[in-house]
Amino acid sequence: MDSQSSQSSSKSSTQPIDRFKLLYMNVNEDETPLPRSWSSQDKCNTIGLTQNNLRVHYKESMNYPWQSPLAVCVAHGYELRNLMAKSSLGACAFVDDVIRYH
Repeated sequence: MDSQSSQSSSKSSTQPIDRFKLLYMNVNEDETPLPRSWSSQDKCNTIGLTQNNLRVHYKESMNYPWQSPLAVCVAHGYELRNLMAKSSLGACAFVDDVIRYH
């Protein structure tokens, strides 16, 4: 192992990698901070949060309408995987692909 590769490996092992900075390198987080997790205070009782508020699960079937329209922002990309919505009549809709909101 040469000295240059050992120096680069020691730098990477001492500094944690912030994936948000790699993905959104043009965003100034002092002016517009990026969300890091779901809010545990700003949710209804039928939604549960696990894994340090990073994973959302629904406790009941019901519709969740938006209170206000989503803001258009190219800096945020939220992904929803394997979303299953059930109505009170038992009709199901499955989404298996990744949905990206920009």
